[in-house]
Amino acid sequence: MLDDPTYKDIAPDDVKETAQDIRDFVREGKKLPDHFDMKHARAAAKAYAGMTLAEFDAYVKAYAAKQANGFRNMTYGQSFYKPMLQVFEFLKDKGFTFYVVSGSDRFICRALV
Repeated sequence: MLDDPTYKDIAPDDVKETAQDIRDFVREGKKLPDHFDMKHARAAAKAYAGMTLAEFDAYVKAYAAKQANGFRNMTYGQSFYKPMLQVFEFLKDKGFTFYVVSGSDRFICRALV
């Protein structure tokens, strides 16, 4: 969202602050603020407020289809999920049943899976 020109200029400051907390954690190893799970939940709800589930689903799929920053010929969806999909295919070929369990938002997971 920090780099998405559609939202970066209109997103509320607290939502941008939460996104920056995540970026600092991932890129610099900075500690997340106390009770970050609640801060993140509020920011996510606020960031996508007003979208229908169909609109949110389309947004997630469109974002996943974008070229991943720093890679050639790889989308964000491929960069995050391709290895997991390979494991799923392997398990499926061996007759296993599997379930997706994630700490990510369930609607994001549903759109991607």
